[in-house]
Amino acid sequence: MTSFSPSVRVTGPFATLVRYNRRYWRAYGTGVLLATAFSLFNLAMPLLLGYMVDRFTAQELTRRMLIAYVGGLLAIAVVTGIARFFERTLIIGASRKFEYDLRNDYFRAIQIGRASCRERV
Repeated sequence: MTSFSPSVRVTGPFATLVRYNRRYWRAYGTGVLLATAFSLFNLAMPLLLGYMVDRFTAQELTRRMLIAYVGGLLAIAVVTGIARFFERTLIIGASRKFEYDLRNDYFRAIQIGRASCRERV
């Protein structure tokens, strides 16, 4: 009986990216969860608009109901906009930190390399 190992060994340049990004998995994960959750939440907007149109065509739409539907549409838009702001802030912030770490390690390696070249001369 063979055992299946789900772990995959990543090698090459992609392994470096994974190693640097692993530090920020919480920010990436939270950003993806926010994007998914509020994309689904944003699907309520067409449903609410459909209910409003159905009430209008049946001539059952009152001024109070219209204000409630429009308020609901605005609330969905505001909540979705705020969530997108935080989602992008998390993901872009994590990518900036990743870039900062990678750049500093790269320059540190260059400086160490230059020092070793001077010692050989």
